[in-house]
Amino acid sequence: MKLIIKTAQLCYLSADLKTKANLNMAEYLRKRFPLEFASTDVNNIIQLISKQRKAANSYGVEKENDIATFLDFSVMYGEGFHLDEWAQDVLQCIKLYGPDKMALLRHYVRRTGIEL
Repeated sequence: MKLIIKTAQLCYLSADLKTKANLNMAEYLRKRFPLEFASTDVNNIIQLISKQRKAANSYGVEKENDIATFLDFSVMYGEGFHLDEWAQDVLQCIKLYGPDKMALLRHYVRRTGIEL
């Protein structure tokens, strides 16, 4: 017996996984930054996540733990942190993969005395 997955089924599965990932990330943000997100509507949090996920993906950052760090920086330094020179120097480097970019940004932030 051969398993055949139709395009519509694959799209549905993909959308479902993305929704679950965003809900998990919203829960993560509420736990990580309780003061910032305690009274924020989940739809607004998901909107932020979607926007920042898209920005992260544009730099090759796709793993969920790296998206979480990207969101951490978005809360800590502002939604446009990725446009700041310190982040651009790393994020636009075509010789680095997404996980390497985020590891380097984590290192930069830790050097300022902030533990992630």
